[in-house]
Amino acid sequence: MSGRHRHMPLLRLVASNQTTNLETEAWKVGLRISANKAKVMQIGEVEVLQPITVGGQKVDDVDRSTYYGSILACDCDAEADVNSRIGKAASVFQRMRSISISSVISITQRFG
Repeated sequence: MSGRHRHMPLLRLVASNQTTNLETEAWKVGLRISANKAKVMQIGEVEVLQPITVGGQKVDDVDRSTYYGSILACDCDAEADVNSRIGKAASVFQRMRSISISSVISITQRFG
């Protein structure tokens, strides 16, 4: 086992303990962590030996996640995020095109 992977079980245990501590503190003020909504994404090549749990339920490991509209990937590949942003921009420009060529709306309403 390489030096990097030898420490992975310890890091996973620390993350699990921190999740438990967060859950305990959140409970004190009326907040609940949902194992169904929470997800875990590991960056890089990591051997998973101990799952992260919330309330005794295993939190799902995912390869991709969306955070504030950005797509994050476990391999740090930004291609899916870039393609998504290009698609969203193209969609907006297509909708704007129909407004800009409309004969119902005056030029001052369109651009002024």
